[in-house]
Amino acid sequence: MGASNFYYADDAAENLSRREIEVGRLRCKGLTHQQTCERLAIAPKTLQAHISSIYRKTGAHNVATLYRFFLENGLL
Repeated sequence: MGASNFYYADDAAENLSRREIEVGRLRCKGLTHQQTCERLAIAPKTLQAHISSIYRKTGAHNVATLYRFFLENGLL
């Protein structure tokens, strides 16, 4: 397997809030932003804030790298 082109902080999984994990799981399952907002009963701006925080904390830069992070850290 080749070298990773993104960085995960060693304690990133521990630093995610319960809500961020919930949002991340739904995004990894392929739900759209609208579907995620409806499922969690949150506003689009709130969802975007969660996603930005998740990406910042994990070093992920798209859903594919987020999925990899969640899979490697036992969050799925």
